[in-house]
Amino acid sequence: SVGRGDVVDEEALVQALDQGRLAGAALDVFHTEPLPQTSRLWGRPNVLISPHNADLPEDYIGVRWKVFMDLVAKRRRGQALPALGDRQEY
Repeated sequence: SVGRGDVVDEEALVQALDQGRLAGAALDVFHTEPLPQTSRLWGRPNVLISPHNADLPEDYIGVRWKVFMDLVAKRRRGQALPALGDRQEY
């Protein structure tokens, strides 16, 4: 995409969150990357900060297929499936 981190005025976003004009925000790119530790966006319960990753490793499909097949095998054996996002199970 064209704009990415420069599209959002981060200070205005913080003010809108502080004033309750926005309930929350989910962000994966910022004006300065990585997001500085001093940013007022860190540590807010209503802000999700996620790393931006626009590429895929060469083995992505193979790795994801293995994870999927492992989950299918667990399900067929009657084993509990890992909690959503619990990567330690893989």
